[in-house]
Amino acid sequence: MKGQAALFDGIFLLIIVMSAVAMLFQFVYAYGQSQDQALRSAYVLDYTQSIMKSIYYIDVGAINSDLYKGKAIDKCSDLKKWAGSGSVAECIKLDAEDGRLNNKGASCGKVGLTAIQCLLHETMKPFLYSGYSYTVELRTQSGSIVAFDEPVSNTNTLICDTINASEIIAVSTPFRILKGGATGTIDISKLTICVWAAGR
Repeated sequence: MKGQAALFDGIFLLIIVMSAVAMLFQFVYAYGQSQDQALRSAYVLDYTQSIMKSIYYIDVGAINSDLYKGKAIDKCSDLKKWAGSGSVAECIKLDAEDGRLNNKGASCGKVGLTAIQCLLHETMKPFLYSGYSYTVELRTQSGSIVAFDEPVSNTNTLICDTINASEIIAVSTPFRILKGGATGTIDISKLTICVWAAGR
């Protein structure tokens, strides 16, 4: 009897120790995963914020790309002739005076949509190569939205809100678009980049 009790006590102690070790490893693994996820989202957020800042400083003529998301855009190489005409942000604002991004604005607004597409192709390469997807949208005060990848207009649904992903990071910057020339009205718009992991 004493032998059976000692054997049962030993097995019971072994089960308790194994359970404690398993819980410890599970905790350490979950903690490491959450820290990795937090660091990744912090890096993605920081890089996306830097891209949004860059549109204010990069001259349209400095962008040189022949592809946009795998599709040939022959106009990217034509951006060189717009050197010195303004930043990408200025061209977007000029292009969006009519409430749409359609390369039909005044001055460098004739290449506003093309400039942002080509710039984002160059700056978003690290995300594309790492398995992330992105979309960009311009929401005007009147509620219309222009998405650069999937053209949507006259809707109040943000494209970023419809993306089916477990984690999405969105960075926005305000835009003041002057409509109707120097005496026109100011439309406060918002340019948003949404980034998410493609396989999630």
